[in-house]
Amino acid sequence: YWFDADSGTSHYWAQCGSGRLPPFLAAAASFDPVPRARFAGSSAMGFYAAAPEHSLAAPELAALPAASPRASAGHLDLHLRSVRGAPEALVVFPRSAQVRQVEMAAPTGPVLAQLHPLRNGATLLDVVGLPAAGIDFSIETAGSLPLTVQVFDQSYDSEAHALEQVRPSNTTRSRDGDVTVVHRSVTLVPAAGH
Repeated sequence: YWFDADSGTSHYWAQCGSGRLPPFLAAAASFDPVPRARFAGSSAMGFYAAAPEHSLAAPELAALPAASPRASAGHLDLHLRSVRGAPEALVVFPRSAQVRQVEMAAPTGPVLAQLHPLRNGATLLDVVGLPAAGIDFSIETAGSLPLTVQVFDQSYDSEAHALEQVRPSNTTRSRDGDVTVVHRSVTLVPAAGH
């Protein structure tokens, strides 16, 4: 189940390992006949169908005042939080951001985070085990600011009750299983003091 907080719309997204939509799912909602990417630049393909709207709190990503002595025009200190308490969040930086490095705050000091390149040249940061209070991190970018990024939070439950009810008892969840994703766009502007 996917809620787009920018547009206020919801959809189901079914990823099928076979590349074909099982008949029980095809009969449960009006899925598009051709799979599409999970989000722009993603290599994961799945089938879309309109879903009932459940307005869910969107994740937050905000610029913080400079905390690093290396602060520069291409450095941003950020705070990421899932308002609804989802344990995973993804941030997609556009190709134009040219994100070179991400450092996550940790009790022992900053830790370099792994970035994943996407097919469209964007860069993905996947934060698993997101604390309820959120997490601070910094980015180094060669792109210009302000910068618009895509933020997703993901919980391992589902608002897709209509689809769950039609699933045969002999089916098995795979990959992430049933998840709820909330998505929003955030424009990052350097905070005062940057």
